[in-house]
Amino acid sequence: MIGDIAVDGEPGGLLLGLHYGPYSSLLPLVLARRLGRVSFLVDRRLDPSLVLPTERVHELERAGVLPPGALAAIDGGVRRVRDELARGSAVVVLVDPYFLPPGSRSVGLRIGARELRVPRGAAWLSEQTACAVAAVSIVPTATGHRVAVRGVADVSAALTVLAEQVVADPAPWEGWLREQRHL
Repeated sequence: MIGDIAVDGEPGGLLLGLHYGPYSSLLPLVLARRLGRVSFLVDRRLDPSLVLPTERVHELERAGVLPPGALAAIDGGVRRVRDELARGSAVVVLVDPYFLPPGSRSVGLRIGARELRVPRGAAWLSEQTACAVAAVSIVPTATGHRVAVRGVADVSAALTVLAEQVVADPAPWEGWLREQRHL
């Protein structure tokens, strides 16, 4: 049950996670329930089914799983996300699994011995709003899952924390990493 998933740390500001599998879908639901409202940046160019359909969100609200209006999807448009952050809202941004070449407007993500490049949108948001930044992820436990929130200095530091989680426990990430043609 979503309400039984513990959240370690104080979620708020720009919550940066890696986008992979069902863990990514669960994360915004847990945070929306905990915070009462969270915005979630999505990029439907990769997969139009990345976000719960509006009707399914309403069903979850009617069933009491989510507070009404707790989960707001922002489809593309980092400027809309900037406005949410400027208002003090919590925003989840998941780094999507497509990587950019060196020299592009991107941020490095080192996983093991390999440095990958990811889009710079989250770094731009942080610079534009001076909001708090945290690395956030779903972590398997012996009895289920928990959400780990770790406040960091900036987006590069958040990516480092997330990469360390991949290296420390690669099992949840293996399928995601295997499917990336660039690795």
